[in-house]
Amino acid sequence: MKLKLYKEFGSINSKPIFAAFEEGAIAVGDEIVETYDEADAVVIWSILFSGRMRGNKDIWQRANRDKKPIIVLEVGSLLRDTSWRVGLGGINRDARWGIQEEVSSKRRAKFNIDLKPWREGGEFITICTQRPDSHQWANMVPMEQWLDENIRTIQEQTARPIVIRPHPRDKLTNFKAVHQKHSNVYFDVPKHLGVSDHYNFSDILDRSYMVINHSSTPGIESIINGVPAIVGKNSMAYEMSSDINNINTPYMPYRDKWFDGLLHTEWFEDEIKRGLPWARLKPFL
Repeated sequence: MKLKLYKEFGSINSKPIFAAFEEGAIAVGDEIVETYDEADAVVIWSILFSGRMRGNKDIWQRANRDKKPIIVLEVGSLLRDTSWRVGLGGINRDARWGIQEEVSSKRRAKFNIDLKPWREGGEFITICTQRPDSHQWANMVPMEQWLDENIRTIQEQTARPIVIRPHPRDKLTNFKAVHQKHSNVYFDVPKHLGVSDHYNFSDILDRSYMVINHSSTPGIESIINGVPAIVGKNSMAYEMSSDINNINTPYMPYRDKWFDGLLHTEWFEDEIKRGLPWARLKPFL
């Protein structure tokens, strides 16, 4: 199979992962080509389509029109800047992640992440937003409307305080307007921890009764840490989601099968170099 890698539209941290993917593709017998027309499939970084990655939008649209497979590389949620996603056709639940029959619990030791017991109690409900200029937010209502609707639905059921935690790189949402409409609603501004793209989400998570998030990392992190979450259908945590209309009866299911599947959506650089995630995707092309 011939692959075109669009390295020029990757994030700053994408270079070693593109290099690892290229090495892995060659290792399993595929060829890297220089032009779109030569390629049987294309490889891009994320679907944010903003900043350095803006150029991926045209490639995404063209490849979808041409029905040419798209492999999406991106930073992982489990061990940020250490584990990486390699998906086919998109991200989150819109993507294919490989042959699920081959999922086992053996990867838990490699990640060294444990499922924490479900936790009851907590001071408040935390709503974590995400960037409205990301393709993850495509076809959604404006962020301000999404917040308004969720706040109203929550406050119809409980007097618990609500804490809104904005995405650290959201420059578009009018959070002030949202705050002016509602009482008993507070804000927690993410604090950078001084290491790459790491923020202090665990501080607010430890005090949360429940977390609401559409499709990004906070919903996943919450459920792994035993905090019930309400997420959208595109979230990798959707199978574990509570119901927004049943705030007072959170869903606390058995998580092991879901967790093991999740661990097979993210890979370490050495595994990508060996072509492991790519080999799992190839049968679906």
